[in-house]
Parts: sequence; structure tokens; C-alpha cells
Amino acid sequence: MNAVRESWNRISTQKNFEDVRYFNFYKATNRSRSGRKSEAPQPYNSNYYLYGDTVLGKSANWQEQRRYIMHTTPFKGTLLQKYFQDKKHIHVDWELLVQLCSDEWGYLKPQQSLVLHQTSLSNSSRRELRDCAAKFAKSHRPGAILDAKIVTTLVSGFESTVTLHPNVRRLVQDLRVVGYQNVTTQTNARMSLKGSQAWESSMKAFNALKLASDPNATIGGKPKSEAMPNVPMGPVKSAFITAEHAVDATRDAAEAFNAAASDADFCTLLLADASCLGRSGMDVVIKSVQRKRDAANSLLDLHPQPPSLLRTGLSH
Repeated sequence: MNAVRESWNRISTQKNFEDVRYFNFYKATNRSRSGRKSEAPQPYNSNYYLYGDTVLGKSANWQEQRRYIMHTTPFKGTLLQKYFQDKKHIHVDWELLVQLCSDEWGYLKPQQSLVLHQTSLSNSSRRELRDCAAKFAKSHRPGAILDAKIVTTLVSGFESTVTLHPNVRRLVQDLRVVGYQNVTTQTNARMSLKGSQAWESSMKAFNALKLASDPNATIGGKPKSEAMPNVPMGPVKSAFITAEHAVDATRDAAEAFNAAASDADFCTLLLADASCLGRSGMDVVIKSVQRKRDAANSLLDLHPQPPSLLRTGLSH
């Protein structure tokens, strides 16, 4: 469920497109620093619905990922499905991404002065976000009332109220110190957590029934025929087939929940008046769209969006 994504250096990417600065995508595992597997349920990790990989063509199998998003049920009605079905034959169709967010996810436009995207647990990334927010605050007159929203996927636990990671709470305090009167947080990870838990539960049932339906299995060191002498195999095999279908259904549900959460995060960040972004694949897509939108506005002599320096202040 929590797939290990290798560091993708020296991979083939889309050709004959404009140069877009990319960042390495490092291994993402569900293990703590001690090496033990985390016991807390984690948000679902999709191998397909990945903004950076699919929109930028960064991964080795970006074509397969796009086809899967376009033609499979879990992604029906999602932003990326609509995008890949209608996009122009260019690298990043920034106008379509803005249009989709504005027309269909416009209710997500944040009202806060600044929106920050926190996806890394590192203290250095948190400090960079803080510094970007401080620079934005200094661009306003002294005494101006500023508020900020932190969009984050850094959560833990599986309670009725998702617990934010301590680094998120530290960033909240950082923002208050540099002058933000109101700081709120937004996480759509609860949807992804629910899908993850449902799939995990169905996988446990599936594996148990798989063992029970295997005529060569051993239970407690004994052949299954001795350990379960009175269990008819016909119903067990039927239950195994049913469980197999349940695994597929809950996996689809987990993909759908994860896609909905990703779309909400993406449009919240893209529609923000000003934002501080990091280095995730989604952030790179948003920075690319912002640069193109700013360039287009300059050519048309329109009123510019908030300074690009503030919105791309974390790029290197």
C-alpha cells in the first residue's frame, strides 16, 4: 500500500518541451527513523495520481499513469482526468489548469493573505516557509492585518480529528512570531486516511481467506486438513473470491479519496492570491503555471498577480 518510490535520477522524460526545473523525488516509505514500521494509519499513496509525475512527465511511466487516470473509474470527474482529456498538445496547459480550478473548484479559493504548502518534515523546509512568509509580511505597511493558511498532508493517527504533525504546529507559531495575527491549517488527508484504512482492512481479510483456501497451507505448524478438518472448502473459496473483489473495490475507493484530496490541495494553492511553496511535484507544477500566467499578464499589460518572488521564493 505504501509503495517505495525510488529516487528517479537519470530517467527518460518527455521530449521537445520547454525546460522546466525539476527536483529529485526521493524514497517515500512508511518507516520511522528507528526503522520500525509506523503503526499509525497513513494517507494512501497512489502510484498514478501524482501531479508532478503526470503533468510534467517526470516519471519513467508517465504515459501509463496518464492513460490510467483518463480511462479508469476511480478517477472519473477528477481534475487531472479532465485536464488530460482536454489539454492542448503542449507541455503544461496552464490556462486549462487555471480554468478547471476556477470554474469547478472555485469555492476553494482561500481568503487568507498568504497560503503555504508544507509537505516536508525537515526543519530546513519549515524555516524556508517561515522566511518566505516573513518576506511577504515586510512588503505590507506596518500594522497591516495579515492572515495565513497552511495546506499540509503531514498528519498522523486515525481519530475523528486528524492530528497535525508537530512541525506543522511549529510553523503556526513561527508565522505568529513574524506578524500573522490569524493562522489556520487545512488538511484533506482525512479522506485519504479513510480510503487507506478501508483498503488495509480488506487486504487483511483477503490474505486470511487466501490462506484458508490454499490446500497446501499450514496452520500452527500443522497441515490445514488437520488444523481445520471440518471446514468445507467450497464456501471458503467463494468467500476468497468475494474478498478479492472487495480488495479491488476498496482500492478504487482509496484512489478516489486520494485524488479528491489532491485536487482540493492543488486548487487551493493555485487560486491563492499569494503563496509560499516547497519542492514537491505539485509545487513545481504550480510554480510553472504561475510563471506562465505572470508572463501572459505582462504581455497583455494586465494588472500583475502578487509578485512571483513571493510565490516562488523556495525554488532553487
